[in-house]
Amino acid sequence: MPLKRIPLILGAIMLALLSKGTARRLADPWHVVETGSIVVTDLRGTKLIFPTRIVQAGFVTTTEVQLPSGPWLDCRGDCKDAIGRGL
Repeated sequence: MPLKRIPLILGAIMLALLSKGTARRLADPWHVVETGSIVVTDLRGTKLIFPTRIVQAGFVTTTEVQLPSGPWLDCRGDCKDAIGRGL
């Protein structure tokens, strides 16, 4: 097999893998499994309540917290820390 065909073959394999992932994502989109809230006390002692949700797609599950401006932020294990990063 000539070496000129190797990049073409690798490109075809990568395209096949990407299309399979896209098809799986379309077949099983993100959906909310559970909702809740988290209470955070700021430096002045004011208690702030932030909505949280657990979302799942296929085998992937993640927890998110909603910022006051509206977007949802991935907690990555600690929602209070994520709120500090997002504000």
